[in-house]
Amino acid sequence: KRVAKAWGLTRMTDNVNKVLDVCMPVGLPVTRHETGTVYWPVGSNPMEYAEYRIPSDDEQTKRPLEEIPPEEIANAMCEVLSELGGCHKDELYREAIKCFGLSSLTAKARKFMDVAFASLRQSGRI
Repeated sequence: KRVAKAWGLTRMTDNVNKVLDVCMPVGLPVTRHETGTVYWPVGSNPMEYAEYRIPSDDEQTKRPLEEIPPEEIANAMCEVLSELGGCHKDELYREAIKCFGLSSLTAKARKFMDVAFASLRQSGRI
């Protein structure tokens, strides 16, 4: 979505995704989720990515939830679980979303959190 916005596009359609796929360098790591497609830097391994980016006071560092890769959200969840020693899923979601400077766990946000939670489970870290 960030790439589409940079080009003045307001929606990610199938055609836009196809054009992006063709334009990306061969071998570029890509992950696809029900919430979208993530293009990773050349040479990176999304399955080994264990960080998440924290926004600063600069508004340009703040991202809406739909622009945060599920792998990054999963990494924040993993850290929250480590700090709390375990918790209910709702509490996990609420605490993890705070890591990104967000506060509302809406129905839309829950969908992104569910995808990230599934990614975390699939990674075997919980």
